[in-house]
Amino acid sequence: MDRQAAGRYLYPEEKLHILPSSDYKYYHKHPPFPLLMVPLKKMTIRHLIFKITYFIFLGFIFVQHNIAYATVQIRVSILQGAGAIKISAPGGLKIGLGGLERVSKKPAGSIDIENRSGTLTVDKKEAAGELVRIMPAGGDELIVNNGRYRGVIEIKKRGEGLLVINELDIEDYLKGVVPIEVSALWSMEALKAQAVASRTYALYQRRANINKEYHLVSTVMDQAYNGRDAEDPRASRAVSATEGIVLKYNGDLVLALFHSTSSGSTEDASNLWSIDLPYLKGVECLSDQASPFYEWKRNIGVLEFESALRNGGYNIGPVANITPYLWSKSSRVMGLRIIHSGGELLLKGEDLRRLIGYSRLPSTNFEINKIGKEISFSGKGAGHGVGLCQWGTKEMAEMGFTYQEILRYYFPGTEIVRYDSSE
Repeated sequence: MDRQAAGRYLYPEEKLHILPSSDYKYYHKHPPFPLLMVPLKKMTIRHLIFKITYFIFLGFIFVQHNIAYATVQIRVSILQGAGAIKISAPGGLKIGLGGLERVSKKPAGSIDIENRSGTLTVDKKEAAGELVRIMPAGGDELIVNNGRYRGVIEIKKRGEGLLVINELDIEDYLKGVVPIEVSALWSMEALKAQAVASRTYALYQRRANINKEYHLVSTVMDQAYNGRDAEDPRASRAVSATEGIVLKYNGDLVLALFHSTSSGSTEDASNLWSIDLPYLKGVECLSDQASPFYEWKRNIGVLEFESALRNGGYNIGPVANITPYLWSKSSRVMGLRIIHSGGELLLKGEDLRRLIGYSRLPSTNFEINKIGKEISFSGKGAGHGVGLCQWGTKEMAEMGFTYQEILRYYFPGTEIVRYDSSE
């Protein structure tokens, strides 16, 4: 059955009328800026100068508002230790050797960059210096070992391997982060919350590492990033809708940490690291039950467990017993006592996760059920537990909370503002 359009164009074009507001007569007689309302025939030099100055001022404000942030570049380490990489671009390449002094165009195709016994080579020819900087000659995409990236790729020699850095506008970077950190199918408010948290985190790390070779890595050790291959229209829309928006506390950028699943409450940062920040205190998180990590079980072989600790630098014998002895207020294990044939080892809960593997032991909120040939763990949550809970964010957004309300809940006392790159 045919249905009428839902409230858009109810009348044909010739019957569309624009009615003046009730204040029209007043403002027509009493304009807020009389000098702007002078007719052209009666205009004097004074009127002309005022008009020009006024519109220059408006243009300056517009440009400052829209350009100050747009120039922020972020440097991300996307590959470390590789012996060789292949780079191509559909529209060809611009290659800078030893900096940007000599830039040459290469036709569409590819180049191979290698570290050959400590010598940096481009297509098997020795490169000048220890740096190659590559840009697309046309378009905005480079292909690095089959992965697509925006911006510029920089390759440096590091020992016997290569360090590969992607330098790009932070908003383009976020388009490759948000849909990796959370599902692009989640509510738009959840995606916006993640975009603001990820933007704030990236800018915080940029400022902290401004004099280093790169600002972040592309793994969960900072935040997951997979270039243009990860981009999704919904996630990109959330990034664009919050462009330049960040979290601050007392005028400073927030260390906007986040994790997958709290399973009860978030954690105080001071319980894990030597930082005590008022906006990184634990809050209740009772809305993440839909997470696949809300409850979990893991069996880890004793030999695997012992090998992981030895590889981490701990000289231990066969393990006899493992006992948690210290917990945080949120029930996360802060300390364990490990009895082995060579004595006793005291280990932090977060260090155990790092040694065993973050995917093998999703969180430190666990109990040890038994020890035999395998160690049986049962636990709750995923991640370090500090800051924003991603699955809690998903549920709060579905309940109708805005991204601003979600962020203020997980980061108490913070304000949501537009970032100014001139700071």
